[in-house]
Amino acid sequence: MKPNTLIERLRGIIRLPMNDGAGLFDGKDFFERSFPTSVIAREAADRIEQLEAALRGLYEFNVKHQPDLIDTRIMLIARAALAPEQDK
Repeated sequence: MKPNTLIERLRGIIRLPMNDGAGLFDGKDFFERSFPTSVIAREAADRIEQLEAALRGLYEFNVKHQPDLIDTRIMLIARAALAPEQDK
């Protein structure tokens, strides 16, 4: 089971592990629930998602087209901001 991301939590999506000993349910080892969230939380999730996509695009572009600049300040910032996402 992958951990909940900040964006998922802001959108009210929570995954809980199922470890009651009964085995997998519909092939899943987790149970997913949705909870109501505020408008501002959903807006924050959307904005964070947009910023991460922009940083990921910058990072991937530089890795592909300018590999000699990977250790520049902007690349280090992008890599640090995306650190949890880089594990995927």
